[in-house]
Amino acid sequence: NASVFMDVSNRVVVAWLWLRMGHVAASKLPQAATQDERDFLQGKLAAMRYWFAFELPRIGPDIALLSRLDATTLEADPAWF
Repeated sequence: NASVFMDVSNRVVVAWLWLRMGHVAASKLPQAATQDERDFLQGKLAAMRYWFAFELPRIGPDIALLSRLDATTLEADPAWF
């Protein structure tokens, strides 16, 4: 279960980082001086939307698994393998 918990934690932390980057990008977009700068900021916002739409929802089944507190892995005897 530790690796599942780490995967969930990683996705949540990366989502938090994207949220911070998206906030900065959105606040700078109105003052963007060049098209390249606008494109860069729009790219940041698109990447943030991708993470929230495709990656973050993947934690749902993992959280459900962790919430069950299943002890299958703890109850397995190493001698069985």
